[in-house]
Amino acid sequence: MKGKEMKGTVGKRLFVVMGLLLALFEASHVAQAEAAWSNTGQPTVLGTISQESREILAGETIVTGSYLAIGFADGLVGVSTYGLPALTARGLRGVAFVPTANVGLPKRMTLEQLQGLAAAGWDIASHLDNGGDCTQMPPEELSSRLAASRNWLLRNGFVKGARIFGPPSQKWAPELTPLATQVGYEAVMVRTQRGGIVPQNLALEYAGCANKVALEQIAAAIETAKTTPGKLVILSFHDVVQSNPTGTQADVQRLQAVLDLAVASGLPIVTVSDLMSGSD
Repeated sequence: MKGKEMKGTVGKRLFVVMGLLLALFEASHVAQAEAAWSNTGQPTVLGTISQESREILAGETIVTGSYLAIGFADGLVGVSTYGLPALTARGLRGVAFVPTANVGLPKRMTLEQLQGLAAAGWDIASHLDNGGDCTQMPPEELSSRLAASRNWLLRNGFVKGARIFGPPSQKWAPELTPLATQVGYEAVMVRTQRGGIVPQNLALEYAGCANKVALEQIAAAIETAKTTPGKLVILSFHDVVQSNPTGTQADVQRLQAVLDLAVASGLPIVTVSDLMSGSD
């Protein structure tokens, strides 16, 4: 009987020791990955790193992962009317880049509609306050408008999206990035090779999805994400209409076709905040 008790005690001790060793290894691995991220020389994301982000870091997804996201620019009402149901039907979430001063204006989403997107898991991100070419603004004006847009998002509960800025019409320059980070943005979503402040140091590409763009061209952009490590491709829409699209609009049929291509690719379809540390 004593022999069995001794064996049981030894077994429990070994189990505890193995658990401690595993925890130490895990902590070391995560610390190394986080250090590698911070040592890129780029602004690092602030806040507590979530368990999900720790798993991404420890799994070296920052080096090898590629992703798709579904983005909608300008806060137009068709995003809520047609975009939300189409994404929800496929279990997807999107990123709405919103000019915050235009919320509630004709043809623009209301605060309540944006709250509906957020409740479905979307990012409600900044697209400045009411548009404009950031590269042509005096630094003081740009800084003020960046802060005003971010503060509006925070006041209205869009905390995840308040970390993210998408420049209108992709008009941006690297020397402007400190103005964005100084007012609290942690990601500037502008086309870039690796080394910008896109989450996880990913290279970022936008693929326009209006009806005027050939579906084959969109499929090719998705394929580049599959074949290029460390790439985020945002499938980009503006307004969505039932039929007869013009200019940058996409009709419902085109939206559904693009979403089906994205799902069929097998790539992870994420929001920007999914890729950022400190996200739940």
